[in-house]
Amino acid sequence: MEIMKKLFLTGIGLLFAVTLTFAQSAESQEEARKKASELTERLQLTPEQQGSVHEIILDGYKQKDALKADKTITEEVKKERLKEGTKHSHNRIKEILTPEQKDRFENWVKEHKAKHKDH
Repeated sequence: MEIMKKLFLTGIGLLFAVTLTFAQSAESQEEARKKASELTERLQLTPEQQGSVHEIILDGYKQKDALKADKTITEEVKKERLKEGTKHSHNRIKEILTPEQKDRFENWVKEHKAKHKDH
């Protein structure tokens, strides 16, 4: 009887974890889509650039979700790794932009940082 109870609770825990992961994933995909759409409009990205930028942003959100879920590292380390991940994503995006687009991207990054600093 005790084993059945433990198995049941383990199963419920696993189901909860999978549901939470799926919810984070769906939310991350939606956020990545919004940000890529904003950058497409702002930077006038080509269709090829759009796909690449979306993948880079989505990858960044997935890494962010994994960091947030990691209970083995401190909040300070998480913040530092999040910063590094953002910087890496920005560098990857800049690699596929034209010089004119890079200038607009830099302005967008500055505006984005200022906007989030207020929160």
